Amino acid sequence: WKRVAFGLSNAPASFQRLMHFELGDLPFVRIYLDDVLVFSPDEKTHLEHLRVIFERLRSANLTLAPDKCDFGQPEVEYLGHVFDEVGMKPARSKVSAITTWPVPETTMELRSFLGLAGYYRKFIDNYSARERPLRELLAACKGMDGKDDVGRVQELWSDDHEATFMDLKTALARLPYLMYPDFGRQFQIFTDASDYAVGGVLEQDGRPVGYFSRSLTGAQLNWPTYEKEAYALLKTLDFFHHFIIGYPLEV
Repeated sequence: WKRVAFGLSNAPASFQRLMHFELGDLPFVRIYLDDVLVFSPDEKTHLEHLRVIFERLRSANLTLAPDKCDFGQPEVEYLGHVFDEVGMKPARSKVSAITTWPVPETTMELRSFLGLAGYYRKFIDNYSARERPLRELLAACKGMDGKDDVGRVQELWSDDHEATFMDLKTALARLPYLMYPDFGRQFQIFTDASDYAVGGVLEQDGRPVGYFSRSLTGAQLNWPTYEKEAYALLKTLDFFHHFIIGYPLEV
């Protein structure tokens, strides 16, 4: 065999393992199957990075398709995100798909919308609290047997659901921007808790690096406010620990 046969169930995992073996130790490379992202601080360094990658691929007898490669780009789209020299934002094509999404009429359509919007939750402040009415609608559409009552979305759709639907669309339509962390400067964390969710944001000088949120469930909903606030801080610190451990932090 000179090529991986189409249709083999283990082919993607095997190829990912191969690419990680050949390039995974390079700190300026990110790999997702055959999508290889190379990032460099300047043009000269970028050429050096590319040379290293080309040599690695040549030694592994792997080839690149020139028509599928872009070199020296000021910004690139990768896995539904656009990366440039200072930060990242959602890809316009994905945002367009969300903002033009018609009002869901079935549980499948609603679940698909929430799945796509949720992929970009790190760009949206208090996402869990903001999407809650639509999550509750999904739960209300389950029958006694635990299966979806497909047609009930249209039947139960209310002004509150419409407002939530439009709020999530609007939040992403602004093409929110997250900055890259600068580990030479102090981080700031701000947290908040509502009746139904907790959340937080990691910032540097007022610019967001990332957002975190999660819904409260079960007994958590009965906690007093101070416990919810403490839980928000705990979970936010845990979520961003890979950024803040060992670095100056203001809470």
